[in-house]
Amino acid sequence: MNMANKKENFHVFLAGSIAIFIAILIRIYLFQTFIIPSNSMHPSLHIGDKIVVMKSPFTKMHVNRLDIIVFRDNNNAKSLVKRVVGIEKDNITIKNGLLFINGEKIKNITHNFDKDEYHNVTVEKNQLYVLGDNGIDSIDSRIFGAIDIQNITGKVFFVFSPISRMHFVQ
Repeated sequence: MNMANKKENFHVFLAGSIAIFIAILIRIYLFQTFIIPSNSMHPSLHIGDKIVVMKSPFTKMHVNRLDIIVFRDNNNAKSLVKRVVGIEKDNITIKNGLLFINGEKIKNITHNFDKDEYHNVTVEKNQLYVLGDNGIDSIDSRIFGAIDIQNITGKVFFVFSPISRMHFVQ
């Protein structure tokens, strides 16, 4: 093997190593993938949907009402996917099967709640109130209470599989 071939092989190895290193950094610090395990977010997300989560530390500072997030449960045992319905100081009321945020009926997202269910809570500082879109089949803040912002893993922003459901999440 001549010197030119050794130099070319080294450059290929170096470029490949750099590409792998960058991919690892992106995976560790920017993005993560999850598979939706339940119907709790139906119709927004379906069982088996594969999602991409943007997990930048800046995400925690920019979570808005109605974002879909991934977070660690209060016991840090597992990751959950839910919609943020309440941010700091919001009053969340569920009555007669309807969701109200600060007294205003929410119409642009679908939540299914039992008609007899009643909840009324004000969200504390550095916490979020999260619900599954399919309220009848969701374990969420109605059960475990508001979550700490520090438990957020990231925001769901893309469904990449199955291909027929591929879309950006808003």
